[in-house]
Amino acid sequence: MDRTQTELLNSIKENLSGEKALDLPVIMKYITSYSSYEGYEEFIYALGDLAKSYLSDEFKQDFSLSIEVYAFDYFTKLDAIEHLMNRRQYDLAFTGLEKIFEHLNKRHLPLLQEAYGNHRCFTDELQYHLYKDAAKVTDVLNIPIPYDLIYLYHAACLKHTKNHKEALIECEKGLSFDPVSSDLYFLKATCLKQLNRQEDYYEALRLSLYFACTRAAMSRYLLELAFIAHKDNQRAIAHEMCKRSIAYMKSCDAFDLLEETEGLPVTIERLEDYFKQLNFKLEPNPFVIQTANTLIKQYQANGNLEAANEYQTMVNHLTNRKKEGN
Repeated sequence: MDRTQTELLNSIKENLSGEKALDLPVIMKYITSYSSYEGYEEFIYALGDLAKSYLSDEFKQDFSLSIEVYAFDYFTKLDAIEHLMNRRQYDLAFTGLEKIFEHLNKRHLPLLQEAYGNHRCFTDELQYHLYKDAAKVTDVLNIPIPYDLIYLYHAACLKHTKNHKEALIECEKGLSFDPVSSDLYFLKATCLKQLNRQEDYYEALRLSLYFACTRAAMSRYLLELAFIAHKDNQRAIAHEMCKRSIAYMKSCDAFDLLEETEGLPVTIERLEDYFKQLNFKLEPNPFVIQTANTLIKQYQANGNLEAANEYQTMVNHLTNRKKEGN
């Protein structure tokens, strides 16, 4: 910390009353206020240590994890990394991720989920409830540090450089933190595909649909089914699946494959029969929609209409594909 930050910290300490109920809200106010300031990382950590002195041991670990998010601002850094990846600047994205791993090591934070016991990592409340329902567990705590995204992006960079085995390892690490991540399952599937592990590839692809809760997730899943059909010389089926993928979200890959396939009529029965033999479903998982609808009702009952509308939009996106061409 520089002199200004040290003086500010000493001033805060001098004005504390020594009573938990009065001091904790004051300290947290400073933490949230200065978390957006550039170069105040160590200051936030110092405030966090000050706040922890008021807490019993059972709460200190979870509180320390929350302070990490305030101090290091993982999500802003990961947003920048995602932007680099979207621009195909994977070398710069990889460098950014390495800096995050260096920070985690410096802070002596575990890199493996097993060190956290019953903690998992969910960046969305829906994922939290999907995990509780799918795994049939109630005793689960959420890690605020986005390990799932860190490993997802790290695996994606490795896959881009054709390090598929290493990418697969990173996918597994991410899934240990977030076992219901459709993104991680899909990336895992594409790595397995490159490693010619077909049955494992199919299973990971099925799980990517099982937990799919976005239009993008549905689009890429259906496009992957189109590639499977095309490889099997089922050009009309592949064409139909490209159209279904585009109905969820447009992509260059979908349009490219659409041009390579045949736009012949395909009955729903033929489509379903073909993919039924491969044990692939063509519609969103009702389990996801049911869980989202339960959340919507809870938010409405609590008066949180913004959150209720957000999940209602998600359900609408899953159940009502855009008309082709829109």
